[in-house]
Amino acid sequence: MRPADPFPEIRAGKRRPSPRAVTRRIPGVRPARRPARYDPPEDEAALLVEEVPVMSPLVDTLQAARQLEKAGFATPQAEAIVTIVAHAGTRLATKADIERLEASTKKDIQGLRTELTARMDTKIAEVRSEIAEVRTDISALRAELVAMMNKQASNQRMVMIAALGLLFVALRFT
Repeated sequence: MRPADPFPEIRAGKRRPSPRAVTRRIPGVRPARRPARYDPPEDEAALLVEEVPVMSPLVDTLQAARQLEKAGFATPQAEAIVTIVAHAGTRLATKADIERLEASTKKDIQGLRTELTARMDTKIAEVRSEIAEVRTDISALRAELVAMMNKQASNQRMVMIAALGLLFVALRFT
């Protein structure tokens, strides 16, 4: 059995439904919500404004537009292409950008290294402390075991002496 057609008016050529109407009619699909607007923090917004130049110094836009016109492009097309290329050039990283990121990365790595070293030193100290406690416990158990063994040996000697004494008495009176 085929499910009912959710868009009969499209198939009939009557009208086009809005995307919200389309998603409302598909079972289990909810209409998409518009994403919340992103407002960067003030310091981030200032960085974005300062670091993005209007035109790239890497492209001579007038010369590039003339070359595109000579190649057969219309003036509006040539200007659009040059504008796109010029604005794409604004996203290129400069040597200073790379050096700044490298210095920042090195600083972050050094901070992590220091933090990890401190954590490792703390963990090593904890493990050494636990090892010392275990050694103390083992020494105490060893001393207790030796005392129990000595007591057991002493008891066995006494039992043997008593048994020998009884054997001696039994032999004497027989």
